Amino acid sequence: MKSFLKLFNFEFNRFFKLYIGIFVCMFVFQIGGAIVSSLLYKKQINELVNQGAGQNAITEQMEPFGLLDVTYNLYFLGPLFIGLISILFYTFFIWYRDWIGKNTFVYRLLTLPTSRMNVFYAKLATIFITGLGLMAFQLFLMAIQSKVIAFIIPKIYRSELDLMSVVYQLDITYMLLPTDFTEFIFYQFIGIVVTVVFFTSILIERSYRIIGNVYALLNIGIACLIMLAPLWSVTFIGYNYFYGKEVILLVLLSSSIVLILSLVLSRYLINKKVTV
Repeated sequence: MKSFLKLFNFEFNRFFKLYIGIFVCMFVFQIGGAIVSSLLYKKQINELVNQGAGQNAITEQMEPFGLLDVTYNLYFLGPLFIGLISILFYTFFIWYRDWIGKNTFVYRLLTLPTSRMNVFYAKLATIFITGLGLMAFQLFLMAIQSKVIAFIIPKIYRSELDLMSVVYQLDITYMLLPTDFTEFIFYQFIGIVVTVVFFTSILIERSYRIIGNVYALLNIGIACLIMLAPLWSVTFIGYNYFYGKEVILLVLLSSSIVLILSLVLSRYLINKKVTV
């Protein structure tokens, strides 16, 4: 356990600068965008007031402004997608960076006096914790944006949707921050399985080099076939044959099979095939 924690701390520290960069980018653009959008909306209100329009006339002419209006803008979605893409890129880079250079760093990692799979799990935990951190930070930023809007826009002109209602209405935030705990666990589990499949594919490529690229793609394809098999079977059999919860259980079962097979294969490759 101590070896794993040391490896995890080491991996996370190597990612820390990029992690902070993502957070700064999200904070500057999302909070700045919320401030600018709120001020522009308030400017329109002031212009109508200067023209002699009353509150009723203004509310009839202009839609209420709220957090949901902010989330549909590029300054909100752009940094969020950049953060997600950065984590996705790092899912690959977290392995390949250790092979870069003449004195490959992976040699030091894989020859440490601990199980080689601890290196695998430490990298996996780094990606998982980073993803959770991104989701928590995004929720925190949305709460701040809501306060910014409330500070700038008078109550009569605001849309009073609560934070979780806004999360529910935007597809990307709902996938990251589902309001239902069961769905949250489901998405996190699927995310872990997908990450493990990517890790396994990287180890396949590292083990077999040129032909390994073909094997790695085959591994991803087979994993997708197994994981999505319940959804395809529902399509062929008919949507009324299974209840929604049954379909979710079937997806969890197929994903669990992929997870177990991927971990077994990864253990074999990292112990027997990966050369440093």
